[in-house]
Amino acid sequence: MEFARRSLIAVAVGTAIVLLVLAVVVTARALIVVFAGILFAILLLALGDGLARKAPLSKQAALWTVVACLAAGIGLAGWFLAAELATQFEGLGTKVTEFWSKVEEFLSRYGWGREILKLLSDGAASEKKADILGRLVGGTLATLSTLVIALFIGLYLAAAPARYRAGLLELVPATARKRAKEVIDALDHTLRGWLVGTLINMTAVGVATTIGLWAIGVPHALALGLLAFLLEFIPYFGPILSAVPAVLIAMTVGPAEAGYTLLLYFAVQQLEGYLLVPYVYQRSVHLAPALTIAAQLVLGTLLGAPGIIFATPLTAVAVVLTQELYVKSILGNKAA
Repeated sequence: MEFARRSLIAVAVGTAIVLLVLAVVVTARALIVVFAGILFAILLLALGDGLARKAPLSKQAALWTVVACLAAGIGLAGWFLAAELATQFEGLGTKVTEFWSKVEEFLSRYGWGREILKLLSDGAASEKKADILGRLVGGTLATLSTLVIALFIGLYLAAAPARYRAGLLELVPATARKRAKEVIDALDHTLRGWLVGTLINMTAVGVATTIGLWAIGVPHALALGLLAFLLEFIPYFGPILSAVPAVLIAMTVGPAEAGYTLLLYFAVQQLEGYLLVPYVYQRSVHLAPALTIAAQLVLGTLLGAPGIIFATPLTAVAVVLTQELYVKSILGNKAA
């Protein structure tokens, strides 16, 4: 009877684990949005607490002051970027049109060139371009809607953190609530460290890019530096996306400036990737670089772009939970 009881318990636990894993896999993208909202809430609370310590404001007043300042800053940055880049790309469009006219003239001299032009002007190709454009617009709208949901989750969490914290602790047995509070505090400290490290990296890249573009003589260096600052939040692809408009705008000045701009972005990313990121993250969240890269590879394969973007904080959370719940609580290694 005892063996049968233990076998049933083992089967039940195994089934529960499998179902939990399946539930996480199925709802992974939704959970990523929730996690993004939690990160935003932690950022707001960290900024609000810092302001409350330095100004004669309550925590709630400081929080909403931070929210108002961030909203105003994002609005002004968006307006500034749109105005600056739209002006420059208008001139770029004329130059691209002139360049394409020369390419068409060159290709039309040869048989193989005329075949290429025929292929590019084919109706089916145009339909494919329209389909790709439609998917791009749809993906952009879906991303914006997801971002809005994450922002509102963060606002609600930041507005009443004690309420949600108490609700989470209610799910834990009374005898384990003290330990649960310690784990939550450790997670909060780690994620705050990751946010600080990320902001340091973004700021360093934005400043270096702005100064480098100004030195090269590329127009609108400040707007392009701000764009580099914002897109630095996206690992790997963000720097590429920020480099494309910079190189295109540099082409309006000259080919040499475009080449120097490309080298500038490459140099900034090499310095940031090999020197700044390992140093900052090792000090702020104590993550080994190899572990971070492996997590980005695995989560990027499973979840796509969201997995790559949030691989580092998710890895930090996994490391903290492993240390607190397994190494310290089960193994009893308090020095870990």
